[in-house]
Amino acid sequence: SMTVQGDTAVTVGGTIDNGCAVGVEGRDLSIEANGELTLEDATIVSAGDITFKNDPSLTADGIAPPASAIESVSGGKEPERAGHGGYWTLISGTTVGYAGTAARDGLDGSPAEAGEDGHSITFILRGDTDVTGNTLVWAQDGGNGGDTEVSSAGEVTAMAGSGGSGGRVEFVQTGVLSFTGADNVIRGGSGGMGGSATAMGLPNSQGAKAPTAQATGGAGGMSGIPVFTIRSGEITLAQTGSLTLELGLPGDGGDAAATGAAGRDAESNAVPAQEGGDVVVAGGAGGNIPSSRPINRDDLLGSDPVIRGAGGAPLDGGDGGKATGTAGNGGNGIQSNKAGANGGDLDVQGGGGGSSQLNGLDGELLGTGGAGGLALSLIH
Repeated sequence: SMTVQGDTAVTVGGTIDNGCAVGVEGRDLSIEANGELTLEDATIVSAGDITFKNDPSLTADGIAPPASAIESVSGGKEPERAGHGGYWTLISGTTVGYAGTAARDGLDGSPAEAGEDGHSITFILRGDTDVTGNTLVWAQDGGNGGDTEVSSAGEVTAMAGSGGSGGRVEFVQTGVLSFTGADNVIRGGSGGMGGSATAMGLPNSQGAKAPTAQATGGAGGMSGIPVFTIRSGEITLAQTGSLTLELGLPGDGGDAAATGAAGRDAESNAVPAQEGGDVVVAGGAGGNIPSSRPINRDDLLGSDPVIRGAGGAPLDGGDGGKATGTAGNGGNGIQSNKAGANGGDLDVQGGGGGSSQLNGLDGELLGTGGAGGLALSLIH
C-alpha cells in the first residue's frame, strides 16, 4: 500500500495518482493527518482502496478518544475547531476516485471467472468536516463477468462469471459533517455485468439418449452505495442541491443459450433411434441494490439531499439475462425399425430481476425491481 502521512496537518492541493494500467491490481492508498486534513482543488486517483484519516489511531469500526489532544496545528495557529482538539477536515473543489476505470473483468473460459469487486473510499474523521462545493467522490465500478462457450459430445456445462460488486463510499464521523455550495456528489460504484454462457451438445451415438447441454448466465453485480455513519454530531446541508447521493447501477444478468445434441438414427432392429439431448438454461440474475438507508433522518439538519442512481438513472434492480434453449431432435426410424425417438426436454428460465431495497430518509423504498429475462424455447 501507499501512505501519505503527516505529523500534524496535511494539505493536498494537486494530483496524487496511485493508478495502474487497466486490468492490473493496484495498491491501496491512505492519506493521514494528525490534526487538520485539507483537500482543496485536488485530484486523487488510485487503483486500490482509498482511505482518509485526520487521526492515525482511528478505525472504521469505532472512533476512540484521541491518544493526546493537539494543542496547535499548522505552524502554531490555533485550529478553527478547537472544541475537537484540533481535528478538522476541509474538502473543496476535489475529485477522488478511479478516473472512470472499472475493476478487472473476469477472464473468459470454462468455467469463466467473476469480475472483481470495485474498490471503496472511506473517510474516517474526528471533529468537524466542511465540504464546500465542486467535489466528486466516486467509488470504483465492479468488473464484468467472463464469458464462456463450450461444446462437447459428452454432458456439457457452460457457467459464465458473475459481475463484481460496485465499491462503496463511507464517511465515519464524530463531529458535524457540513455540505455547502453546489455540485457535491458522492457516488457508489456500479455493479459489473454478468457474463454470457453458450453450451453446444454434439452428437454421441452411445446410449439411449444424447447428452444434456446446460448453460447459466452470470449474475449481475450489486450496486455500491454511499453510507454515512455519524458517531456523534450530525449532517448539515446549507441548501437544496448541496449534496447529491448517487448509487451505482446494479449490473444486468448475462444471457445464456444451450443447444441439445440430435439423437442417433435407428441402425437396425436391435438398435433403435436415440432420444435427443435435453437442455437446461438459466439467464443470469440481475444485480441487487442492497437494503440500506444512506442517511438517517435523525442525523440530518437543513435541506434534504438528492438521492438517485448514477448519472440520474432510476434506483431499479438490474435486469435478468435472456435464456434460449433448443432441444435436440430425436433420431429417425428406418424401414426395419420405424419408430423415431423423442426429442429432448426443455428447461429454460430467464434470469430474475434484481431487487431494489434502498430506503429514503424516512424509510420509504426508492426504487423497483429489475425486469426478468426473456425465456425462449426453440425446436429445430
